[in-house]
Amino acid sequence: MFSKIVLLIAASLCVSCSVQDSDLTLTLFYEGLCPDCHVFILEQLYPGYQQLGDSFKLDLVPYGFENYEKQADGTIKYTCQHGDNECYINRIHACVIDQKPVQSDLINFLQCYLHQASVYNIPEELLDIAKDCSGGTISFDDLKVCVEGSRADELLLSYSERQSELTPKLAYVPHIRFNGAYDPDLENDANQDFVGTICKLLKDNKPNVCEAQGGDF
Repeated sequence: MFSKIVLLIAASLCVSCSVQDSDLTLTLFYEGLCPDCHVFILEQLYPGYQQLGDSFKLDLVPYGFENYEKQADGTIKYTCQHGDNECYINRIHACVIDQKPVQSDLINFLQCYLHQASVYNIPEELLDIAKDCSGGTISFDDLKVCVEGSRADELLLSYSERQSELTPKLAYVPHIRFNGAYDPDLENDANQDFVGTICKLLKDNKPNVCEAQGGDF
């Protein structure tokens, strides 16, 4: 409850900002159990959003180095570098993103989920965590149907196709792009000072925190 209140306050810090009006899109390629991904999301992205609000658009791609193989019976088997739980978490996150929730609900879900999920959970527990973290514009009932059905497979396959078209190719996660372009210096800056990096890249509708930080924002 506290985190949701904080996110509401964050949105009010930039009253004129809206996701639809933003000129900046951050695309994050990540994996559900990647330690470095967790560090970026929990220590940079989530607290940064509390200050920046909807001044930028967030485009999430929970796939990373996941692979798939089509089976003889028509099903798809996925393998992930951090084990089966990671594949299941990626599946859950894909289904949440597919609902197109408001950005504050999406980021709140990410923070809530990654704080609880681990390699030691069984699938039922991973779904229970999703239920605990759902709310607002995220429907757990719809999420469960998606995860247990073919829609999740479609989403993950689309992520695989999207990643295969990246230039340069994905070499690690978290992998960050701004407005579709890869800049290793900006990516490094975002990992170290997310708020400052977003402020530097925004052209219009800068939130109050950018003015408070000073500098050439």
